[in-house]
Parts: sequence; structure tokens; C-alpha cells
Amino acid sequence: MKIQYPVFGNTVASRIKWKNTPSLIIIVIGGNDIERTKNWQNTPSFSAMYLGHEQFPQELTWPVKDCNCLIEWGDGPSLELVKQVVECLDKAGASSVKIIPLIDMDEITVFFDKEQGFVETHPAKRAIKDLEFSQRTVARDRANAA
Repeated sequence: MKIQYPVFGNTVASRIKWKNTPSLIIIVIGGNDIERTKNWQNTPSFSAMYLGHEQFPQELTWPVKDCNCLIEWGDGPSLELVKQVVECLDKAGASSVKIIPLIDMDEITVFFDKEQGFVETHPAKRAIKDLEFSQRTVARDRANAA
């Protein structure tokens, strides 16, 4: 039986297999997912994949064991679908999962903590240093890639 990965997931799996683990895996959901994924792939320390429009998260193999993950949530998918992806990433052994909605960056950001579950934080009231660091790092790497 053939393993089913998210789109570009086989590239991520190969990278992990050859001990070239990315510092961050970006999972793009919704919006202009193909182009955003290709843009992320230009950052050598990151890997990116996206959930295809005809794919169901529970039916896929997620190559994220011991990796930090960031879900970029664009237009279209529901919060329920995003939560399904988070659950799949957690079951696959992801170290951490953060979610950044791209629709309105001033709105709530959600991250998944293995002990606390889903935690929401508003940009103006963030007290979670790890989340802040990740967002600054992602923004800086994106600016450098441009």
C-alpha cells in the first residue's frame, strides 16, 4: 500500500529520513496554498507542504516526528479542519504546533500545547515568549527570502 502524504510531504519525509531535519515545517492550508508553499521552500532551513483540496487529514501520513510545525491558515478552510490537522500532527509526533491565520493578522493566533490543548492569544496581549519568538523568526526569514 502506497503512503499518502500531503502535497510535498514526500520531500519533507525524505529530508527527515536523511537526517536533514528542518528547523520548522510549514503546513499551508487554504488561500493560495501552492504558491505560499513554493515560497516557503526557498528557505533552506524550513520545509513546507500543503493539504490538497481533495485530501482528508486523517487519511494522510504526516512526516513531522520531533519537528516544530507552523500551520498557515488562509481563506477557505474551517477552524474544524485546521483542528483536525493539528490532531493529526500531534499523533504523528510533532514537537509543537502553532497556527497563524492569514485572513486578519490582528486577530487571535492559536497554538497547540500538548498539556493545555488549544491556546488563543491576541497580538496585543501576548505573554507567550515562545510564540512571539516563532513569529518574529518566521517574519524575519520571510523578509530575507524576498
